[in-house]
Amino acid sequence: MSMGVSRDKGLLEEGRAAGWYLDSPSGFAEPGVQPHFGPDLEFDLSSIRLQLKLDPEKCWIDGVASVCVRPTPTGMGTVRLDLDEVVVEEVQSAGGGSVEWTHQEGVLEVKGLVEPTELVIRYHGSPRRGLYFVGPEPAHPERDHQVWSQCQDEDGHFFFPCVDHPSVRQAFQIELVVPAGYKTVANGVLTSCEELEEGWVRWSWDQEQAIPAYLLTVVVARLDVHEDSHGDLSVRYLVPPGMEAADVDRIFGRTPAMIAFFEERF
Repeated sequence: MSMGVSRDKGLLEEGRAAGWYLDSPSGFAEPGVQPHFGPDLEFDLSSIRLQLKLDPEKCWIDGVASVCVRPTPTGMGTVRLDLDEVVVEEVQSAGGGSVEWTHQEGVLEVKGLVEPTELVIRYHGSPRRGLYFVGPEPAHPERDHQVWSQCQDEDGHFFFPCVDHPSVRQAFQIELVVPAGYKTVANGVLTSCEELEEGWVRWSWDQEQAIPAYLLTVVVARLDVHEDSHGDLSVRYLVPPGMEAADVDRIFGRTPAMIAFFEERF
């Protein structure tokens, strides 16, 4: 028996079970997946204010993104934002000043910034990923027009500028301008709903807690709203038009009890 080397099979089995001993270590990645590392940022991204005008029937968006950037502890370098499948019209500082920018191969670059700056980015397009437009089609002629987002895992930048990686988090303000008759859902608290001219309505949402881009949510659809509550907390269920109240209660009725459970646990 060799001295200094454990031959205790029980110890090895215990190590395997605990995870600190592996005969042949392996990673979590699926076969063929290439390493993907977080971005090296030369700036800090603190907040994004999105103003999106969406037409569910024409399948287009007009966007204005106000992006607040500031130096890292070592200074400010080139600001690189992910943004694809849209046409960038202009990039300015919030005060109207010009900045040096380029947009190519899915990256918006702004150079020459040295101080905290709010960049105002105007763009338009009809994205094919990240934000999806659905409506009537031959197989489903009764389907209503809707817009919904699916940003996970890194598809948010197909309809708004961001650093599209889970390690980068920022606060969001989201303004959705949609035709009258549609309702919207987005992140955070609904702060206002204002009727505009020519049959448009602006919905404003405020997401104060910083979140990654992949968690941003946008929904535009014709929906019925059913109100509920948990104590002083308003609880709202948004469902397809015409759904019976009994069905809504059967599907969502336990939500206040679920909230109470998690309040007690956390």
